[in-house]
Amino acid sequence: MKYVITGATGLLGSAIVKKLTGPEAQITAISRNAASAAKRLPAGVQCVDWGDDRWKADVRAADVIINLAGESVGGGRWTPEFKKKLTDSRVLITRNLVAAMRRDGPPITLINASAVGYYGDTGTGPEKVTEAHAPSTDFLGQLCVEWEKEALAATGFARVALIRTGLVLAHGGALEKILYPLPVHLSPLKLGLGGPLGSGKQWWPWIHIEDAAGIFVWAAQTDSVVGPINATAPHPVTNKLFTQTLASLLHRPAMLPVPGFALRMIAGEFASALLTGQNAVPEAATKLGYKFEYPDLGGALKSLL
Repeated sequence: MKYVITGATGLLGSAIVKKLTGPEAQITAISRNAASAAKRLPAGVQCVDWGDDRWKADVRAADVIINLAGESVGGGRWTPEFKKKLTDSRVLITRNLVAAMRRDGPPITLINASAVGYYGDTGTGPEKVTEAHAPSTDFLGQLCVEWEKEALAATGFARVALIRTGLVLAHGGALEKILYPLPVHLSPLKLGLGGPLGSGKQWWPWIHIEDAAGIFVWAAQTDSVVGPINATAPHPVTNKLFTQTLASLLHRPAMLPVPGFALRMIAGEFASALLTGQNAVPEAATKLGYKFEYPDLGGALKSLL
């Protein structure tokens, strides 16, 4: 099986490559710096620069494309310039990949990343958010809509799955930022000074890194997986319960909430992504047979701490 992966050196990409690495998988990583990527990825992974047109031939020859490319939404304040960077890094790369995928021969598979931000703020009520839920009209929602639209342009000649990931818990990822939000290696939670964000009632649809990577690999290898898939654990929690569970595992209290206005002053428009959420559940993945390694938050956090 020949795989082409974009974003392979990122947190999720590295975990996917690790799951795929084996004698039956030929992996090509398309990167902005192939030499650097080769040092970070396992031996045997071929690395190609975006600036080298050879990547187009690799895409046409592949059985599966896993597209993870995209600037981190938490990588800066959401200025007009940064929003354009977020959009271009997803929409333009996906458009170029799809254009390169067209070929004569057997259908190709495209597993394209997306996010539960597609649904926007769905409130604090108990209603479950499945893949059938309408998209939001806010920036993140429309970013996901545009991103997915480019991927779906391949539907005529490819099997397309859209993996809408939630908050990925992993070493060095979102969990690290929750534990160490300050520019120094000092954790308010470990000092007993952490607390929920805003009201804490907003839903946080989380997923362990092993399951996030597992869903991508499962989708790549399961022909019945088509269309949107929520990559979230079966049991979403509120921000307050998330914080309390994490603090409990650290044997610390979680007493001091972070006011919403303070978070908006620090993070600007991006704060809205932290103060709102979705009670997103993996209805499609569950129905199609994916088995979660970490369905419950306590076990997921314990494995990482």
